[in-house]
Amino acid sequence: MTLRLCVYADGQDVFTFEAAIVWRRNVVIGFGSHLHLVALSDRAHRSIPLEPYFGHLYPTEQRVLVASAERVFCIGTDQQLLSRSHVVGIDGVVLSEIDGPVIRGEGEWDPPGGWRPFALLASSGASAQS
Repeated sequence: MTLRLCVYADGQDVFTFEAAIVWRRNVVIGFGSHLHLVALSDRAHRSIPLEPYFGHLYPTEQRVLVASAERVFCIGTDQQLLSRSHVVGIDGVVLSEIDGPVIRGEGEWDPPGGWRPFALLASSGASAQS
């Protein structure tokens, strides 16, 4: 079986980072300002806007966490958006702890180098105690 995917960009997209993985029988692609998911079983697909650009993928067994320039998105195994955090940075978000009840990371607020820590509840994406 062969699968060919063509992902097209919007002329106004920012292409800071790009990534593609196979996760839980889905192809997951971060490109430009969107996350694209394609099911390997039936080719069902979904695109999720990430405002303003894709940053990084963090797959776990039950979810894939996606960092954009400003937020953390949580995607379930059925391609559904489970949660979207509040703004935790303005020019980059990185995660350091992705398993467990709390997700921890840093957001850049004062580029270059103005990183601040944050903590989010894995269940909802809401703020947690740092």
